[in-house]
Amino acid sequence: MRARVPGFCMVEGCGRQAQVTGFCQLHYDRWRRFGDPLYVRPVKPPRERLPRPVKLCTITGCERRAIARGFCDKHYARWRAHGDPLHVAKRGRPLPTALCAVEGCERQAVTRGFCKPHYERWRLHGHPLRERETRPRTGQDRLRAWLAEHPNPCLTYNLQEIGDEFGMTRERVRQLILKVTGQPWGRRGGEARRAKTDRLLADFLEAHPEAMLIADLRGMSLREIGEAIGIAESQVQQSWKRLGLPPRSLQTLTPGERAARRTETLYLETCVSCGAEFPWTPQKERNRRAKGTRVVCSTGCGIRQAIREGQKWGRHSEGKEKWGARILRMETCITCGVEFPWTNRRERDRKAQGCRIVCSRGCGQRAAHQEKLERGEP
Repeated sequence: MRARVPGFCMVEGCGRQAQVTGFCQLHYDRWRRFGDPLYVRPVKPPRERLPRPVKLCTITGCERRAIARGFCDKHYARWRAHGDPLHVAKRGRPLPTALCAVEGCERQAVTRGFCKPHYERWRLHGHPLRERETRPRTGQDRLRAWLAEHPNPCLTYNLQEIGDEFGMTRERVRQLILKVTGQPWGRRGGEARRAKTDRLLADFLEAHPEAMLIADLRGMSLREIGEAIGIAESQVQQSWKRLGLPPRSLQTLTPGERAARRTETLYLETCVSCGAEFPWTPQKERNRRAKGTRVVCSTGCGIRQAIREGQKWGRHSEGKEKWGARILRMETCITCGVEFPWTNRRERDRKAQGCRIVCSRGCGQRAAHQEKLERGEP
């Protein structure tokens, strides 16, 4: 221990800065813990480790190191799997000694008395002699076979129905048809539909030669022809051009001839409502064939007949019901003597204006004229 030098440790040979009570931090900690700033802890000698003895497998003749239960890894695995460390599994399958049970088969029996091919047939089809059904392997082959049986599928099927039958999507069916036939589905379907339309129109014109004429010449219009064969008017017009038929525009009439044709009397008919005879014109005949109208002489008789049959008024009744009209009772016209529905609207007008009980405006005008004649007015 040297004399205390201000600022330095008191331990001889230590040049560190003094921290506490004249010692540096290292010597102060030794002095505080062991009572001597020069104390050095003795070093323990290393402990001698004896080598661990190696345990060998307990099976006689096995020199492998034992890992569990006194067995090496091989004998321990045999003991764990089979219960015997000396168990040896037989490799391979014993050679069969019997032949296949199928008559005429000289192969060796493998399972259930059958050889491998006959056993697979028995497993898949329930019988060792049943052959596997031959089916097209790909969707393209199946679709080609189906198209051979259905030359014009566009007339009776759509893409969704074909896809459901083959278990495909519509887009996949479209791609396969393009690959098989060489033309897209839309073009193929359009040609088939046009051929069907042309055939229907040709058969109809052959059965009804009068349809070659226009309606003004007591024939049929394109719309009536389309409704008869179940296609649109535009399709009839296109098929007419494709068949090379004479254009209907050449069958023209002057306005006077056309009006005369429409209003000429074909024969006399009896009204189903009032029983009166009236001239039956080509215009009424076309309306009856196109709309299924009744054989009546006027609109009023048609409405009365519809009410008797328990039906709605149609277009007229919808408008009247919309604005709140309802039938109160049946009245008799003072001019023509026929029955007609008396509505709340007519009842209101009669109370407010003193209207006559007439079925139509024409009957009202005739009744007013008759009253003027009775009063001597011109």
